Amino acid sequence: MGSEPTDVFLAEPPLISVVTPSFNQASFLDRTIRSVLDQDYPQIEYFVLDGGSSDGSPEIIKSYEARLASWRSEPDGGQASAINEGWARSTGSILGWINSDDYYLPGTLAYVAAIFANRPDASLVYGRCEVVNDRGDHQGYIGHEYERLGMLHGVQAMPQPSTFVRRSLYEEVGPIDESLFYSMDFDFFLRAAARTSPVFVRRPLAAFTVHSEAKTTAGRARSRKETFEVALRHATSAERPGIRARALRAQVFHLLPGAAKHWIDARRESPSSHRH
Repeated sequence: MGSEPTDVFLAEPPLISVVTPSFNQASFLDRTIRSVLDQDYPQIEYFVLDGGSSDGSPEIIKSYEARLASWRSEPDGGQASAINEGWARSTGSILGWINSDDYYLPGTLAYVAAIFANRPDASLVYGRCEVVNDRGDHQGYIGHEYERLGMLHGVQAMPQPSTFVRRSLYEEVGPIDESLFYSMDFDFFLRAAARTSPVFVRRPLAAFTVHSEAKTTAGRARSRKETFEVALRHATSAERPGIRARALRAQVFHLLPGAAKHWIDARRESPSSHRH
């Protein structure tokens, strides 16, 4: 973890380009857009790219039209395609994306800009992320120091909403993989971390919303399968057996009845279970 700025004043603040891919998330979208536009940071280029929503999302986006770099609402190639489109059209030296049901915390963009300014060697910066439910109630925090093997085993150290990259790294690593439906961030972060040392800050930068309509909630089994396939793609031949074994244990665990899951979780948390 690098040094964190205590003073976020910058004489020449860099332009930060943010993309929100959107599709039928009207109940959360206004909060997301305001979380970007209400940042206390002067250099924001914001794209909201909607996939042709029919739930009132276009009307919400249009109400902010004067403050957006660009927006559209039409059928597209999905979330990854929208992110790639936005980043390709953007001109900022720092890139982020925030999904239409998540939001930035106050002061995030100024803080991130200062991190990049203080760390010219940093190309991938991320912080902790608050987890909230659909009512906005606090549920906890995610995000910790990056460790490659742990991430391959499914420990997502880098929360997507609170991760930012330099444009130069994005251009080096290549675009988001549009063949992936759930794990495009997992794949992109692994590719990016293979080219640079991720910089982790403990400050929460964004909030991730857990709700029943979220892709990863509604398609949990398919999400696990895709994440497993991406992990194997990035793993060495020596690492793959361990990843397969962990995936099998996870599959068996999710087939167990609730009481058995609670017993296993309790054993994991028990101090005696960690004695040798």
